[in-house]
Amino acid sequence: MWARLLRFSPKVRCVFAASTITIAEAFTITKTITGTVTNTITVNEIEDYEKYKTTCEWRPVQDNYLMDFDQSFLLTSIAEHQGVTKKDLIEEIGRRQDVLHWMRERNIRSYKDVAAIIAEYYARPKHIYKKMLAGEEVKAVAASRDS
Repeated sequence: MWARLLRFSPKVRCVFAASTITIAEAFTITKTITGTVTNTITVNEIEDYEKYKTTCEWRPVQDNYLMDFDQSFLLTSIAEHQGVTKKDLIEEIGRRQDVLHWMRERNIRSYKDVAAIIAEYYARPKHIYKKMLAGEEVKAVAASRDS
């Protein structure tokens, strides 16, 4: 089973639940003058049949997300399989968030540029992260074959 319809509020237009990663995402689709905007409302872990844990929730007044990774059973499972602590995983999520913000601040939007930076981060995470924090230029060494 790849997807199934879940019951949510009428504002939710579409829900996708991937059973292989046990996450459900509820989002709205809003038509605007400039185009279509998709906004994720919640991200839920599916622990068991009819048993969901909300790990991320959009707060519309503040226009930000409240993330609660402490209650995440998926992160606990991933940590056990990776042989690291849950705290280490949460710190890595924070570093990856920093990388995304760094790209946004520099208006890096081309999928090739984004992919090259992500490939660099995966290849040499500590080195690339230090360069980003120092404000240095990050050159893609692990670039794609067709670049």
